[in-house]
Amino acid sequence: MMKRKVTFFCLMVFSITLWVPSKAQSINTEAQQTQDRAYLQDLISKALHQNREVQNLQLGYHKTEIQKKMAWGTFIPKVSLNGGYAYAGLNVHDIQTPQSILGMGQNLGGMLGGLAPVIAAGNPALGAMLPELIGKLPEIPSSFGLTSNDMNIWNAGISAKMVLFSGLKVTYLSKALDHKIAAERLMVKRQEGQVIKEVTDYYDKLGLISASEQVLNDARKLLDKEKTRAQKAKANGLITRYDLQKIEIASLDLDTKDIELSGNKQLVLTRLEQLTGEPAEAIAMHHVVLTPWVQVSTGNDINHRPEVAALKESVAARSYQQKATISGYLPKAMAFGTSQYINMKDMAVVDPASMVGVAVTWEIFDGFHTAHERQIAKIDHTIAVNKLEDATSLLALSLEKTKVDFQVNSSKIAVLQQKVEKANLGLEIRSKEYAEGLATVNQLLEAITDLQQTKMALNKVIYDQRRAGVSLLEATGDLQLENIQ
Repeated sequence: MMKRKVTFFCLMVFSITLWVPSKAQSINTEAQQTQDRAYLQDLISKALHQNREVQNLQLGYHKTEIQKKMAWGTFIPKVSLNGGYAYAGLNVHDIQTPQSILGMGQNLGGMLGGLAPVIAAGNPALGAMLPELIGKLPEIPSSFGLTSNDMNIWNAGISAKMVLFSGLKVTYLSKALDHKIAAERLMVKRQEGQVIKEVTDYYDKLGLISASEQVLNDARKLLDKEKTRAQKAKANGLITRYDLQKIEIASLDLDTKDIELSGNKQLVLTRLEQLTGEPAEAIAMHHVVLTPWVQVSTGNDINHRPEVAALKESVAARSYQQKATISGYLPKAMAFGTSQYINMKDMAVVDPASMVGVAVTWEIFDGFHTAHERQIAKIDHTIAVNKLEDATSLLALSLEKTKVDFQVNSSKIAVLQQKVEKANLGLEIRSKEYAEGLATVNQLLEAITDLQQTKMALNKVIYDQRRAGVSLLEATGDLQLENIQ
């Protein structure tokens, strides 16, 4: 009877030590959770700082900001300088007169001489003068030469032009770029949320592995204790070698699970190092506490999601792009001015010529180019609206699903915590029965395995609940560093 009382007392002490933490332990746990959260947020900050996709998206909207400046640059005057040099020269000698031209000169004199009587009959005065005129006809030379001096021509000038009216194209495109910049900034926020989600996922996996290791350690302590007791029992002939081997096999099963956890832990640490730049060894030194999220404070709709807000900005941008196409029907105006200076060597210097004015162009028919542009812009706007409506519908459904997932996992945690207590009590009873010879080794090992599996299931549900919490923050657009628990 004394032996049974001592055994029962030891089991009660073991149970209280395992499941009823002291006030000091509770305070230490809260402090550990605070430290754990701060460390997680530090890892997230490092990951956000070095993520290449976030950097590329930031560069993307910086590029669009430059494009907006380029658009407004249309109204900035453009000034240009121009200059040139030309050489002109002519020096030709001994040009031979073609025989046909020489014959034409001789034939002209003969023809006029033959017509003299006819001309005299009609106009005696002219007929009397005709022989004298024929004699004075110049003789066409058989060759001639030309010589001209060389000329060096220099010119220089300055001109300026400025768009006064672009048909409202620049104004509308600038507003479209404003909305495009806003959409790209929102996509940066969305990518930051993806980084937060991935870092917290691997961090929670590390916590799950640590919690699983603790469960295996607790089970190993129980098996070691029972193995010592079984060895004594075998020495006294109370159990067989087969019963002792069952305990040893259970210990080997724990070793196998330890090896699996060790490999998974190394992979998780390597990925965290890639994401954050923090050395895996430094992360491994930090003890991760896997605790449930107490409450998730979020909105009740998806309007704050970066994807939805970005799609709304995209619709607005498409609307202004559609308005910009009206410029094809409007006139364009431009002011201009120019001043030119020309100097020719061996000739008079030409004074600078200056001119200023305003030019207006109005294309009254462009081959339906503007009409087709407006049709394309309208189609792009309709596509953007359809994408927004489709995304809104799907994300609203996703929000409801994440709410349900979080609530379900939170409820399962409470149930599994009770189940762990029952499994622990069952192991306590089975250990007492085994000590009194009322239970077999198999029954004792089943109780240990049941407690181990129940703890593992609880840790997995806590992990799932934490992931559901992150997904819920993402679904409402509240996935930010300060909201991570």
